[in-house]
Amino acid sequence: MKQIIYYCDRCKQKIDHLPYKLIVDCETEGGFSAELDDYTEQRAAEIESIDFCPKCLHQALELIDPVKTEEEPEAEPEPEQPKRRKLDMGKIKALHNNGWPPKEIAADMGVDPNSIHQALYRLRKAGEIA
Repeated sequence: MKQIIYYCDRCKQKIDHLPYKLIVDCETEGGFSAELDDYTEQRAAEIESIDFCPKCLHQALELIDPVKTEEEPEAEPEPEQPKRRKLDMGKIKALHNNGWPPKEIAADMGVDPNSIHQALYRLRKAGEIA
């Protein structure tokens, strides 16, 4: 009786069972296999002819699609930027024309005083206030 002995093409160690293979398949967005160009088809045939032991197969798959381990810290999600409120330019203009200082306008509207200063600058530049 003949016995077939397989060796890993990568690490050259004896494989005690049937070797593992990588099968190349390309999918499109619709889920159907895509046609491979000649070069890719040739490379796919070369890859599919390689016999892997479990250790080398795992390493090859890690190169293709790395698996996160517990050692790698997960990236913290970036904090969301607070949504910007539109300033009521008419209210700013009215309060300013009634003699309110920018700090009081800001406190009344619940915004940063710098926002009021910028709004007043824009209103002056547009000629809407003196």
